[in-house]
Amino acid sequence: MNPNEKIDVEVNKHGTPCGPESGLFASFLGVVARNGLFTPLELNWRKAEFRPYKAKILDLVQTKFRYLAATTKWILSTVNRRWSDYKTKLKSKYYDPELSIEEILAIPKPEGVIDTHWLTLVNRWYTEEFQRLSRINAENASNMKTPHTCGRMSIARWKAIKTMETGKEPDRLETFENTHTRKNGTYVNGYTATLIEKAHTLRQEGSFDNEQIFQKVHGPEHPGRVRCAGLGPTPSTYLGPSSSSASINSTTTSNSNEVDALQSEVIELRNELMEAKSEVVELRSGMDQLQMEVDTLKTLFLQHLRREKGPMESSFRAPSSSSQSTTRV
Repeated sequence: MNPNEKIDVEVNKHGTPCGPESGLFASFLGVVARNGLFTPLELNWRKAEFRPYKAKILDLVQTKFRYLAATTKWILSTVNRRWSDYKTKLKSKYYDPELSIEEILAIPKPEGVIDTHWLTLVNRWYTEEFQRLSRINAENASNMKTPHTCGRMSIARWKAIKTMETGKEPDRLETFENTHTRKNGTYVNGYTATLIEKAHTLRQEGSFDNEQIFQKVHGPEHPGRVRCAGLGPTPSTYLGPSSSSASINSTTTSNSNEVDALQSEVIELRNELMEAKSEVVELRSGMDQLQMEVDTLKTLFLQHLRREKGPMESSFRAPSSSSQSTTRV
């Protein structure tokens, strides 16, 4: 494949990738998130010290993909999530409370992890504040009550496919019901079944539209994200300050404020916990390894497209010099 070839990224109105190439795009960002040259394990994503690395990430992504400026936030959010997941996997695999720091460091470190980053990360695992934050994160993870059935497909991609099939974009209630129901018609769990049954009852009353029903059943949104909208949209950008959610959720304002306060407290603890600076080692071999992984992902994806003989292949061809370099939305 021509190394100068760029892939056009189709996005929805929120700037979230939703086209057939969205899986490849997300996989590429996952590779970046595991490369210490771009995402040092020792730094804090929310601190100013990470800003130069975010710029490097975007510079790299722009050499491989073409996308709208509105997608930049989604890119960084995705890398941040994949980076956090990667650190969680490292801790799950290597941390053992029965072992000392020295004993863990004596074990061969993960391939591709920079020495100084690994040393800082392992030492951090044994701090009291890190242990406390880990317990909070574990509790939050256990509280996830409504897992979806999309697998590796994103909500944004699922909605795009349904829109193409029906000519109408599914609303959040339709999205929730379809992505939380198994192929055999059963719901993913009892809690999900309760929510959907409540929605059906409100729908039969005929007093509310689907969006109002969804908000009544699920309650106020969590800060920074919107249920059944995919990664990217926030309550203010998705619902708007004057949307119907304002009146529907007015009785829960105090609860929402409490959630915001708790969320802010967790963020402050995380900021205090993760402060550490260390010299970053520029390893040329890391860049070569990243390029090899990217080329492999592209090759596998193009092979899949050729086997399917679908019309999507044209979207991966490099545009001619006379073509307009615009991104499909």
